[in-house]
Amino acid sequence: ADPPDLVLLDVMMPEMDGIETCRRFRAEPRLAEIPILMMTALDDRASRLAGFDAGADDFIVKPFDRVELRARVRTITRLNRYRRLAGALDRVREQADIIDRAGEAIVVCDREGRVTYWNRVAEKLYGVTATQADGRMMSTLISKVAAQQLETGRLAASENGEWHGELSLVHGQGRPLTAEVHLTLIRDDAGRPRAYLSFATDITERKAAQEQMLRVQRLENIGLLAAGIAHDLNNVLAPIMMAAPLLRCHATHPSD
Repeated sequence: ADPPDLVLLDVMMPEMDGIETCRRFRAEPRLAEIPILMMTALDDRASRLAGFDAGADDFIVKPFDRVELRARVRTITRLNRYRRLAGALDRVREQADIIDRAGEAIVVCDREGRVTYWNRVAEKLYGVTATQADGRMMSTLISKVAAQQLETGRLAASENGEWHGELSLVHGQGRPLTAEVHLTLIRDDAGRPRAYLSFATDITERKAAQEQMLRVQRLENIGLLAAGIAHDLNNVLAPIMMAAPLLRCHATHPSD
């Protein structure tokens, strides 16, 4: 449950020697990254090679000086921390790269609305670089209309946990656009509001296509309405047109 920072492992032990113990440590995923310093009275190359092959990080020969042992322990644990940190940074970079490859603008703001994360797609959508956005209030990076819409969404997310809506944005180059936004409230382990995570997608072209489709549909409906009115008028006027010659004949020959 609580893996050690380092293992001091004697090569010579009853039942299972240190080489096999080290090999089993490395085979266990939970223990595989723990540094192992092996201690031996056998100052021979074969034992060292066997230990390193099993996964030992270093060897110290008995009898050893306590100062040297402490120095070895400090060095190995420090290097292991650096290695873990480097691995964590690599994973963060990989995750950030995956996020940046996503088609959505991802922004994280603290409870007051200050930007703490701004991915590359957000730079394109809002027309503001991550460096420019970092630490600034989100409301100062978008138009007043969009800021009001986002504040409405933030209040809704505070009550319901999330909000889905649209923002009327103005790109940094002055180009108006519409973004579809999904805002989620993030809470800490105690359940207190911690931050707001938003996913935004540029739907300007989709909205334009929808409006164009609506215009076409309206024109089609007007055409159908006009055709219906013409048909109804034709039904009304047809008897009149048919009776017109008779009326004209009667006017010409009243005695008939």
